[in-house]
Amino acid sequence: MRNSGEKGWFANAVRRAQEFDPSIPRLTPHDLRHTAASLAISSGANVKAVQRMLGHASAAMTLDTYADLFDDDLDAVATRLNDQMPLMALPSGPQTRYARPQ
Repeated sequence: MRNSGEKGWFANAVRRAQEFDPSIPRLTPHDLRHTAASLAISSGANVKAVQRMLGHASAAMTLDTYADLFDDDLDAVATRLNDQMPLMALPSGPQTRYARPQ
């Protein structure tokens, strides 16, 4: 049974789902692979594990293809780094996570 193209079983399943709910977008098995890899990387999965999952030759290829999809990741990294810093009391002010050079 064919899996690819407009007459494959997956495309037919998507069309049947769209008949039930027209808001369902066109979807391919590659879209599902892309989503799974992107979500895995965004959630903190080991990039080497995702590389093996996808059969890529290098982790760099995996990161170049999938790691740039989530713009808010930089904010999350900054928040995590800030959370790892111990609270320090400044001599004349409130507690902060970093001490300014004197």
